[in-house]
Amino acid sequence: MIKKITLILLVILIFILTLWFNNNNANLISIDLEVIQFTSSASIIFAIIFFSGWFFGVLCCSFYFLKLLNERRVSKSLLKDKDKEINRLTNHSLKDAN
Repeated sequence: MIKKITLILLVILIFILTLWFNNNNANLISIDLEVIQFTSSASIIFAIIFFSGWFFGVLCCSFYFLKLLNERRVSKSLLKDKDKEINRLTNHSLKDAN
């Protein structure tokens, strides 16, 4: 319950800060990327840059997480093989004992 209230308060705070930032930075910024040129308010440009950086970070992390998932899958497969071998050897030695 406290986590939900904290999250709601955090979202409201971010929304208020966004509105405040937008009010204080209402001037237009022109960006020229050699291929495309556009003009927008500073808050919109800031949001675009922030989310594109976030997306790039998520993309980079996803490759690392895929690598970890693949290593985990291989490790589970090896563990199952070793378990089967241990069970086979354990059962084999019990039959020899009789």
